[in-house]
Amino acid sequence: MSVTYDLRLLTSFLAVADELHFGRAAERLQVAQPALSQQLRRLETQLGVQLFDRDARKVELTGAGKAFLPGAREAVAAAHRAALAAQRVTDTAPAVLRVAVDLDLPERVLQQIRLFSQIRSEIELKVVRQHQGDALDALHGDQVDLVVGWGRMPYGPPLRSLTLDSEEILAVLRDDHPEAVRPAMTRDAFGRGQFVMFEREQSADVFDWLAVAAAGRQPEQLRIQQVRSLDDGASAMLRSAGRGCGQTIVAASRFDAAAHPRLRTIPFDPPLRHEIVAMWTAESESAAVLALADSWGRA
Repeated sequence: MSVTYDLRLLTSFLAVADELHFGRAAERLQVAQPALSQQLRRLETQLGVQLFDRDARKVELTGAGKAFLPGAREAVAAAHRAALAAQRVTDTAPAVLRVAVDLDLPERVLQQIRLFSQIRSEIELKVVRQHQGDALDALHGDQVDLVVGWGRMPYGPPLRSLTLDSEEILAVLRDDHPEAVRPAMTRDAFGRGQFVMFEREQSADVFDWLAVAAAGRQPEQLRIQQVRSLDDGASAMLRSAGRGCGQTIVAASRFDAAAHPRLRTIPFDPPLRHEIVAMWTAESESAAVLALADSWGRA
């Protein structure tokens, strides 16, 4: 049987699947929560299955929802790629492309951008490193054309985006922490301890998503110590964990065991991965923006 799905329904499903919270998903999509709920019910009716278990305390994917998730994500990504290909045919690249890269992203992201610059030498790249919240402010203020940062569509004005990569996220504890002997970290065990995180104002959407993804609870239900960072948030979080302020998390490629001999990393069970995305506005979209976003892994 052939079934056609509205791309908006798939986008709504992905937002709720990512956030596991209808209020935050609605804020992310810039729609009213009742409208979002209606879209999800419409999709479930089309599929003939229930995608989410909902109650007053939590939202969870059903078995059918988990099975539907990879295909839905790929369908939305494929639609974005098709749009990029069509727009490149008629657009003309500007002389300068201004890119803001989140301070906590792995080095391979900058390597990919440098490689693109070598291949597309007719485009002058200007790259700055910023906290993601500052980078998004710069994007909306027309100070940069593109932001490369951590996934989860930011709160606030809607953006266009494309998933570029992903990174495994690990639990980090001092070697004398009672949970440090675990071979793998469950969400429930992680959620019971003091949790060291970067300041929420640096990137509220990423802060909220990581809290739920790592600890299985809403941020307000956790004991979170926020640490101020003038450099990247990961370094500040690791320093605090090393001083015994609590457990934290880190992208696998960002952890240097030699620099933090008292800390131990533990994989989550099931594994936790965080997407790396390119984000831009309708106003900043250009052939150069689309070329950089679409070149990932192929430059």
